[in-house]
Amino acid sequence: MSTIALSQRQPVNIVLMKDQIIDIDLPLGGHKLCPGYISGQSGLPMEIYLRLYVINDIDALQLNNPEELSGFVSEINDEHSAWRFLRLFTALNTHYYFQKADYTIDLGVAETGSLLQSVILTPDAAKRAGYEPPRMIIEDDGYTASRDLIHADPAAVLSPATVIRRRESISGNAGYRFIEDSVKGEIGREHVAFPAYE
Repeated sequence: MSTIALSQRQPVNIVLMKDQIIDIDLPLGGHKLCPGYISGQSGLPMEIYLRLYVINDIDALQLNNPEELSGFVSEINDEHSAWRFLRLFTALNTHYYFQKADYTIDLGVAETGSLLQSVILTPDAAKRAGYEPPRMIIEDDGYTASRDLIHADPAAVLSPATVIRRRESISGNAGYRFIEDSVKGEIGREHVAFPAYE
């Protein structure tokens, strides 16, 4: 770990976890994605305090949303690149860098070779929830993605989770656009294995 002092607009010390660089295999113009936290603000579960930073040799900037990532990614050249970009913000192993209360996480189904790093439903629960597999449409200027996500407060274990269908697009030069979230229904928490943080 190392500590870096940011510019005057963010006069705090960030503890960067440089041994845990996240590689999403996208061209970031010499930058890297590195987890970190504000010095003096940590505890358990650690995920509550972690943020993701775009770093280079001299500076670090907290990454908050897809629009900010667009400013660093120079090109989205295929469907796999588009998915890597989009799922950074909703994958089981990275969503907590951006979401600190209610979580919206990729949803998959156990028997369909589901997405890595997604919340998994049984086939029966998926059918009841109206689950649809992710879909990517290739267009002239980029890609439009549709995918099912699960939205819930992990602490509210008695409340049902909401299944949503998200549509968003990303251009070849990494311009991001949120299109819509549509609610598909609810599912009982007994059918959803939400992440447990330690």
